[in-house]
Amino acid sequence: MRYSNPIATLFIGCGAGCVVLFALIMVLFLSLKPAGSIPDMPPNMQTASGPISPAPSQLSSETVEHRLAVKDVGKEVEENSPRVRQFAAVLDSLEAKCQEDREQIGQTIITVHDTLSKRGVVKEADLLDIANSLDNSIPEKSETKGKIADIGAAYIVRYSPKK
Repeated sequence: MRYSNPIATLFIGCGAGCVVLFALIMVLFLSLKPAGSIPDMPPNMQTASGPISPAPSQLSSETVEHRLAVKDVGKEVEENSPRVRQFAAVLDSLEAKCQEDREQIGQTIITVHDTLSKRGVVKEADLLDIANSLDNSIPEKSETKGKIADIGAAYIVRYSPKK
């Protein structure tokens, strides 16, 4: 008997082995992530091209550079401290190279740090090192502005432990 449905023809013709194989293929297919998604990304860094949702609880002080400095040293610092000025310089550079604004850049730096901390890669608060690494990964004279979420995601993947 000839079936009009090619899937039905396949199953009838080859028996239970084909059914099991088809089920495994479907499970694998359905477990694939959409193109452009990044494996094991924190929920606030949706995809390589998706937006970063600011987490107000993490960013609540006056300027982005001040908030980063406070998180980095683990205590309150003066707005005009050397650490705040270092963050300001890195943020200025990243803002010139990236499509996102200063707030989103700052949030990405925190997300990268927190994600790597949860994975056991970052033991101490070294946000400035992460910020500098993200900044150094983008050429100074690039014709197009990069996406900080893409750069942060690549950094996370690069420094996450291999499974």
